[in-house]
Amino acid sequence: MIGKNIRLVIEPVEPNEVVVSQLLTAPDGYFESIEVFDILEVDSTQDILEKISLKVNKKGKLSLQGFDGLSFCKKMIENADHMYGKQVVFQNFYSIGFLKEYFQKTGWKVNFANISSGRYNLEVERY
Repeated sequence: MIGKNIRLVIEPVEPNEVVVSQLLTAPDGYFESIEVFDILEVDSTQDILEKISLKVNKKGKLSLQGFDGLSFCKKMIENADHMYGKQVVFQNFYSIGFLKEYFQKTGWKVNFANISSGRYNLEVERY
């Protein structure tokens, strides 16, 4: 079975790194912490945010990092030749505001939230 503290990534390199299909095989509430790197925007799994959230146990933490959808759109309008437009194909768009609201509405505590250089960084804790 997968360890209790994992990183959810696109391409695993380290032993504690897993892909979405591996995460989804674990029972709900199994993990103490999950770090999510650039998965929400590029994975085509239906309801990916909800499915990831279910895997964290009570008092567990979830850290999310990815491309902020609103910042991405702003950059595209300002500079149509921006590298994101050439190299990244998004399945979904999320913004820091949406993510904070989602977790607050579903009973999570937002410990940290910021956006820097068009990327969000969010840490939430399940109650």
